[in-house]
Amino acid sequence: MKFLKIADDDTFTTNVEYTPVKLETIDNVPQYAALYDFNGTKYFTYSELNAITWSGNTATWQGGSGISGAPHQNNDASKLLIIDGETSLTNAFINTPTNINCAWIKTGSKLIINNYNSLTIQNQIQLDGEIRMVGNAQLLQTHTGTSQVSGLGKIYIDQLGTTTTTYRYNYWSSPVVEAGINTFAVGNVMKDGTIPTSENSTPLNIQYTTAYDGSKTTPITIADYWVFTYSNGDSGYDWAQKRSNLSITPPLGFIMKGPGDGTQNYTFVGTPNDGNYNSIISAGKLSLLGNPYPSALDAEQFIEDNVSSILGTLSFWEMEGDAESNNTVYLKDAYNKKFYNLSDGVKTLNLNSGIYQNRFFVTFKKKKTSDKDKNISNNLLIYYDKTTSEIVIHQKGLSIRKATLINLVRSKKNTWKNIKNSDKIKLSIKNISDGIYLVKLNTNKGLITKKVFIVN
Repeated sequence: MKFLKIADDDTFTTNVEYTPVKLETIDNVPQYAALYDFNGTKYFTYSELNAITWSGNTATWQGGSGISGAPHQNNDASKLLIIDGETSLTNAFINTPTNINCAWIKTGSKLIINNYNSLTIQNQIQLDGEIRMVGNAQLLQTHTGTSQVSGLGKIYIDQLGTTTTTYRYNYWSSPVVEAGINTFAVGNVMKDGTIPTSENSTPLNIQYTTAYDGSKTTPITIADYWVFTYSNGDSGYDWAQKRSNLSITPPLGFIMKGPGDGTQNYTFVGTPNDGNYNSIISAGKLSLLGNPYPSALDAEQFIEDNVSSILGTLSFWEMEGDAESNNTVYLKDAYNKKFYNLSDGVKTLNLNSGIYQNRFFVTFKKKKTSDKDKNISNNLLIYYDKTTSEIVIHQKGLSIRKATLINLVRSKKNTWKNIKNSDKIKLSIKNISDGIYLVKLNTNKGLITKKVFIVN
């Protein structure tokens, strides 16, 4: 096959792209021509390639080292993969791990990567058709630098939401962006994947509601009030609400509550993410980032690549105590020891205006408070004195060994040791932002955590 081969260097090894050369009539003379926008310094040459082709008309592979001419992970790393099923609508399947140089999915064509298989592409993808990832299929691009995905085609890839209640979040990272731009809005790329991705599946658009809870409708309903990102922040005020329509830039992740009533599969549809991604995180700050790629990350390789800037340990957090659909959700009033059943609907409480610290908690069980816990709670009061910029602890019968102030994203802000115990303890703190914090106390009665509001 005839191509214009373009690269960033004269050895044609960096950021290699192939543009098809077609026979066209120019000034009444048949000529071979190719269209390419040369932006910056580029090298190009004419090339006839050793390609692997799928012909939908004959439903056959040609040029690969696998079974019946199909591509394979061995011996095909220098070849171009061309998928042409437009006229017949007979689609190509990858049924074994495959490694190729570049890929061209032509308009009207589909390439289906079957479950537990991978397609590794060293350089460019010209995506004019569709790539569909079934189950745990993986798409990897191994080049460095900027994205080498072009075209207005789409990839379909599933992710499973594991929370089973509308009261808890999943942490998400989109493996795609919207076609033609480098950002995404959740509502434009995240679809109802109740029917998982297959050769001919059609994921439905999610219904978004302005109410506070989603539901298992058809298609599913999501409360987009709970879609937030967190970038380079250090307090609860740094969560940014995105809903379903505001743009998010990879590798930034997002949180979202599901429709409840069991786990929920979602299908992401868009341009596959590719290339290098950067995110600035200042000292003492936190960001919610996610794997932006349509494949899993190699944990060992991640540590090796970032050994100069990380501690070398990956911590995997898994939520416990999820509220199943048949569990009851309660609001606990720690002051009068009452439980309000939220599963029965909205509850109305008549309260005086003001801030209520350490009083109300959401729980999934009606847990009886022990006499020991009651005694500790009744003899411990923590608050912030803005006139002196101090955390004040009133306590009786406790020996406090260490105190730690933590924000809501679990970042330590202050630690106090060698505390001089008395009925009233004052802990000085400077340059603290307004917000909700946790005070964790290491005591002779065990670990105690209390919530405190800081308003300067």
